[in-house]
Amino acid sequence: MTTLASLLTDHRDAICLTLRLGKDNWRALIQTINPLPDSPGKLNKEETWTFLAACGYAICGTAGVAQLTQLLTGRSDLHPPADSKIWLEFRPMTPRIGESRTRLDMALGTIVAEKGTKSGIELAGHSGQSPWICFCEMKWESDISPGVTNDPNRNQLIRVIESALYFQSKSAFAAEVYVALVTPAVFKDKADCTRLYQSKFKEYETNDSSVLEDLKNCRLKPRNNFDASERINALRLGWQTFDQLFASIPDSAISNGLKNFWQNYGDYLNRG
Repeated sequence: MTTLASLLTDHRDAICLTLRLGKDNWRALIQTINPLPDSPGKLNKEETWTFLAACGYAICGTAGVAQLTQLLTGRSDLHPPADSKIWLEFRPMTPRIGESRTRLDMALGTIVAEKGTKSGIELAGHSGQSPWICFCEMKWESDISPGVTNDPNRNQLIRVIESALYFQSKSAFAAEVYVALVTPAVFKDKADCTRLYQSKFKEYETNDSSVLEDLKNCRLKPRNNFDASERINALRLGWQTFDQLFASIPDSAISNGLKNFWQNYGDYLNRG
């Protein structure tokens, strides 16, 4: 019987035409599913589930990226660039002086690798089409950090949001900015909040002033006099689930293998 690890390895070249890996490498990610875990609860790394979902869309090239974009942004008219990529574990420039670059779980849009860096990204030069980006914060078991290294008042979600607002080329910011939270479905649309990201997402989604207030409270000085209040109208927040990402994987040589693997090992607490 062909394992998912060997199936993905057999189609690695096709997948990696579109998938870009930053901090994590292919071998390390494949090793998280080879050998197979002995129960669903043992496969609890959000990096693994993000990688597997991304493979399912990347193998279909630009069409796969377009479908993933629609799921994460809710927009069907955000056309990916002709050479569009799915970026995993890459690091855009931070908006704050004295803060390390934010490591993004996933990014889509008008993006290119930043020259002179191993895993940096920046906004691509553009012509004719408004540049857009979608930065994703993926969570499986873990919550967002309530504080980051250099500021105990700065939560992980607001840091991703600010990095998205600040994301730029040498001459321009992204015209449309999407930040997507991706979690197991069991945590979405629940009245009771057992995770910090549930309450913070709802707060930020319904009130731009909450976003600006949390950014204002950051102790670190902004880089280049960046003012988020001038960019906040570009921001759109969305919440998607791993369940939907795997259910919507387009048909390909690896789609059945991925969906079967999800059914066998992706059952987070019996999916609510």
